[in-house]
Amino acid sequence: MFIVHSGHWRLPFGPNKEDGSIVIGPGDVASVPIHMFRGFEKLDEGVGFLFTVLGEDNPGKVTWAPAVFEAAADHGLKLAKGGRLIDTSQGDYTLQDVELAEATGDDTAAELKTPPMDKLRQCVVAADAMTGNPNSRLAMEGVEEAGVITPVATDDGFKAGPISGWWPHGFNVRRLTMSAGAYIPQHARAEVEVIFVHSGTLEVSWDGGAIIMGAGDTLSVPVGLPHAFRNTASVDLVAFVVRGGDAPGLPQFVAGVPMI
Repeated sequence: MFIVHSGHWRLPFGPNKEDGSIVIGPGDVASVPIHMFRGFEKLDEGVGFLFTVLGEDNPGKVTWAPAVFEAAADHGLKLAKGGRLIDTSQGDYTLQDVELAEATGDDTAAELKTPPMDKLRQCVVAADAMTGNPNSRLAMEGVEEAGVITPVATDDGFKAGPISGWWPHGFNVRRLTMSAGAYIPQHARAEVEVIFVHSGTLEVSWDGGAIIMGAGDTLSVPVGLPHAFRNTASVDLVAFVVRGGDAPGLPQFVAGVPMI
């Protein structure tokens, strides 16, 4: 899963980039299915930043297309198991005690078929197509929470979609928007919560402490920790929140704070 923080990108598909592509820009989200070849091309000048989430604690290893091995060999590069590229242009001494990866065979490559482009387009949500969910328990004055990746309907009021996928994700992605001064009272989560600030400023506070997050910052909130959010800046905050599991539960607000 890729959230574009900066830059414009083309994601080409297929072992030789022959199966089509999609273009994504700042604020867009794309979830690329497993077991297919994909690549990344930065289309504009300047530094690009993709925030990426891989499913499960051990996401496995990369399978390189056959053409990658051929191109690497032409430049004196060898691929070690684990994905490390080794430059042998100055001699093979760097290969000592290194186990090289075997080139991807044609049979293996043929099994990693690219889905039809109409299905792949269902795996992308443009920034301007994300809409707040009024049923979100975080929806209150100046606060919107939009579903982005929701594999199944959840206990906290989100329907499946707009990206649900036909492969396992193991997490949800939401876009949190807060206007200047907006506040979400202390609440706790029973699942992992990772916050990535796309633009603006976010204060995350808890009993005895607080931090200020700016654009590009990432925070993993400890499970069960009561915490509050506040937009302390004069401009809107846009943050993406990754929630662990296919169906996150309701936020548990601190006693005395009404459920909105």
